[in-house]
Amino acid sequence: MIRNMQFSGLIVSTARRTATLDELVSWLNWPVIAVATPHRLRDELPLHELQCLLFWLEDHREISPTMNLVAWLRERSPGLYRIAIGYRMNAGAEPVIRSAGMHVYLPAWEIGATLSEALWPLLEREGLATVAMERARAPTRFSGAPPDWGELRESEHPP
Repeated sequence: MIRNMQFSGLIVSTARRTATLDELVSWLNWPVIAVATPHRLRDELPLHELQCLLFWLEDHREISPTMNLVAWLRERSPGLYRIAIGYRMNAGAEPVIRSAGMHVYLPAWEIGATLSEALWPLLEREGLATVAMERARAPTRFSGAPPDWGELRESEHPP
């Protein structure tokens, strides 16, 4: 089920954009900073009224640069809620990511399920977001979906 979020968040990745990161962006409709560095964040953060930073990790090589970025942010923006989503990462990543000062770590194997079952309820519970339920519909830019996926009537959606 898709939800419409009334919330100011920013997705941060120390890697280049990938199809799965683009899928996350299409579900959340939050701005994204790919290949993030302290310099880029320093320039970008004042442009938004943010409550939360969502760190996206897809590869173990991203852990160290992401944790360095989190350490930098803890000093300069301690009030921002920090969430990390580790996409298809093994269990060894979690303790490293949590110890770096992340408020929450969410392992993800399927983006939609992680958002609907973990992220949105977490943001609501923490008072960081108001989430309005809507009719289920596919993400607008889901990788692999036909270009007119969002235009199909409900009866035409594949099972």
